[in-house]
Amino acid sequence: MTILQVGIIAMITFLIFIAAYVIYRVARPKYLYQAMLCYKQKIFCKMIDKNLSSFRKENTSQYLSMYTNDAKMIEMYYFDSVLEMIDLTVSFVGALLLMLWYSPILTVFGLILSVLPIAASFPIANKMAEAERKVSDGNGEFVSIVRDILQRFPVIKSFQAEKEMKKNFFRENERMEHLKYQSRYIEESINLWGTAASVMMRLGIFLIGAWMSVSGYGVTPGIVLVFLQLMNYVISPIERIPSILAKRKAAIGLIEKMLVSVQINQEQMKENKIGMLKKGISLKDVSVSIGNKNVLHHLNFEFEIGKKYAVVGSSGAGKSTLINTIMDGFSPVQQSVFVFRDTIRNNITLFKEFDEEKVKKQQIRLVCEN
Repeated sequence: MTILQVGIIAMITFLIFIAAYVIYRVARPKYLYQAMLCYKQKIFCKMIDKNLSSFRKENTSQYLSMYTNDAKMIEMYYFDSVLEMIDLTVSFVGALLLMLWYSPILTVFGLILSVLPIAASFPIANKMAEAERKVSDGNGEFVSIVRDILQRFPVIKSFQAEKEMKKNFFRENERMEHLKYQSRYIEESINLWGTAASVMMRLGIFLIGAWMSVSGYGVTPGIVLVFLQLMNYVISPIERIPSILAKRKAAIGLIEKMLVSVQINQEQMKENKIGMLKKGISLKDVSVSIGNKNVLHHLNFEFEIGKKYAVVGSSGAGKSTLINTIMDGFSPVQQSVFVFRDTIRNNITLFKEFDEEKVKKQQIRLVCEN
């Protein structure tokens, strides 16, 4: 092969590389844009179709966590990993074919040396999915606690409970960061196995190649050097793919969790679905009071099937109250109660230390009143 031919091949390879790189840089942002756009919209449509009364019973902080922390992880670990897997697979297959062309025996030895550490990392990948699910649940609880503290800030200042709130926040923050630490620890364990596989493969190829070269098995020192160069494109996938697959499995767990959250009350709603209306909706002597104000007073009305009605009135006339009454939007006790997501005892004492006997009496009194 002449220098001119080598130059032409090098130029063609360079142009192909540049073209592929440009396509990747243009396609990746577009792909992630479309994927996350469709994913979030689909989940939101399912959430917005849920039953009103059942939605009010849920912890909305979980949805905030799903649309922020979980969505970011799903974008990185699930959607973006597809492109990374394609990139690594193409380079791996190309390098492997060249290695097989130079020396099939040496290639087989290299693959055998790398399989064992990778196989050992698969059980750890299952722990990664569980750890990420715990991080997701913990993040939802943490967001809920922070929101409670911010919403109850006047109450905290009124009862001078700043010290107790600091302790509560520090405890929950430590719990949250510990969950993240466990997830990172498992991730690094998977990376460690991938690195061990790459080191074993590189060292094994060097030693076996040197032995085959000295023993006259058709492997020259030049082929060994070529193998060591091609190993970079084989080792990189071997190092990274176990971690990518583990994170992808964790992301699938987050997707399943989100789907369960947005569908669970839809299934309950189907179970409690009433039959078709035959006589419309009848209101007879309906009265609703909010606080000391009578909003609806002995209301009687018939909503006929097939007709449309406009509820008109001034602000505070009871339009929303009427609609919420028809849609079962009120619970038996409808009031603004400052309750932290914690034990009854901590809500009574606002996390302060009191005489245990007095606290128990107060708990009994509250139970009897309810």
